[in-house]
Amino acid sequence: MAGAAGILVLAVRGLWRRDIAAWLPLSLLATTAVPFAAFLAGHPYRIRYMVPVIASQALLAGVAAGAVRRVAVVGSLALLVILAVELRPLASDAPMVLEAQWDRPNIVAREAVSQCLAEGYQGETVMASMGSLGHYMQNLSAHGLSIRDFLHEGNGALWRAALTAPRLYAGWMLIEEKAEGGDMLAKIARENPHFLDGYARICEAAGVALYRRQPAALLIR
Repeated sequence: MAGAAGILVLAVRGLWRRDIAAWLPLSLLATTAVPFAAFLAGHPYRIRYMVPVIASQALLAGVAAGAVRRVAVVGSLALLVILAVELRPLASDAPMVLEAQWDRPNIVAREAVSQCLAEGYQGETVMASMGSLGHYMQNLSAHGLSIRDFLHEGNGALWRAALTAPRLYAGWMLIEEKAEGGDMLAKIARENPHFLDGYARICEAAGVALYRRQPAALLIR
């Protein structure tokens, strides 16, 4: 609400005073474009993706608090009180804090899959959905893998091509099979019985299955 009031203050300044600079802080709201577009495209809703918007809310709330100079100090103190009481910034049970811990019980269990991948990994590309296993990709850095070793949605056309014939692009595949009904790779595998042709299921743990391309798979068209 305080941020919305800040938007109103800046809009009035920009229109009434014809002050171009008044519109500049509103440009921070453009950070909503990426997560909004992602959610519309079907990306799982995650609170953490909206964190950049908090920065714009803080600035706009500050604009509202300082709009009237004579009571700017009072407005700022009132805003701080509301922040402490309503938002509890240090609360351990805040929605985003809880969301960040969703996968903690699986970290130890998935170590078996991590070890399985690390023992056989020889630099081949690993295909995995960033939308479901982005955090696990980062955890695998402890086993020597980096984000560049993965084929994921961020690779655009290459990812879309791999969804049709993954064996031509990826030596390994990690699939989340349980959380939220499984990720997009799990759903494709259920709908297309030939999607995993040429791959062997090596190991699994905590809802994640690891597949490895077989030597003869590249000869299959």
